[in-house]
Amino acid sequence: MVVVLNGVPGSGRTSIAAAGRWPTVETTLTERTEARALAQSLAGNDVLFVGVRCPLAVILKRLGIGDGPVPKDVVEAHELVHRWQYDLEVDTSVLSPAECAREIARTLVDPPVPSAFARLATVATS
Repeated sequence: MVVVLNGVPGSGRTSIAAAGRWPTVETTLTERTEARALAQSLAGNDVLFVGVRCPLAVILKRLGIGDGPVPKDVVEAHELVHRWQYDLEVDTSVLSPAECAREIARTLVDPPVPSAFARLATVATS
């Protein structure tokens, strides 16, 4: 099983990947073309599609932006990554990376069928 962690930089997806013990792809999917390419590259693999949520204010603080101007691409990506349907969503503003990894591990024991990524792959490639 491959775990796809979809979230913007600063959302905590790298820390979650480090806390887990499974093959992981970290990404910021915002467009159907990106989803199509990822679906094609992972064809034949079981995939757990995880949305990594975090409030924008927390992400900006983690990125060291603070009260400065907010990059437009960060705001747009934050909005777009949350439009997908996921097998599991975790919020790194309330859960530690280890807690997120435990939630993922629990879901891997009995993953949803069909998976959200399988549905995404069907839509993305049509």
